[in-house]
Amino acid sequence: MEYEQIKSEYAGFSAVSDAGKKIKQTSDQLKPPRPPVQPNPIRREREKILKQPNMAVIQVALFTILLGLIAFLVVPAQYASGLVFLILCVGTSTGIYLSTR
Repeated sequence: MEYEQIKSEYAGFSAVSDAGKKIKQTSDQLKPPRPPVQPNPIRREREKILKQPNMAVIQVALFTILLGLIAFLVVPAQYASGLVFLILCVGTSTGIYLSTR
């Protein structure tokens, strides 16, 4: 009698276990194939994003503004705007050069 009871409990357990295995197999088959991914070097990406501005770039920007203001004070008005434009162009190109170094 006990043997039959144990046998029926085991049959119920194995049926549930088989159902779980079949569900897992079916869900694995339904997953879309995913291409392999390369590891992304997060540290390099983070350093690019959080890169501190170079102090030389800030100094060049402030010095360019100072030279432009001095040019407006010293140079006659008809030449000042052209000279300030050239100063700003040179200052911008110097800042770009220093920021890429």
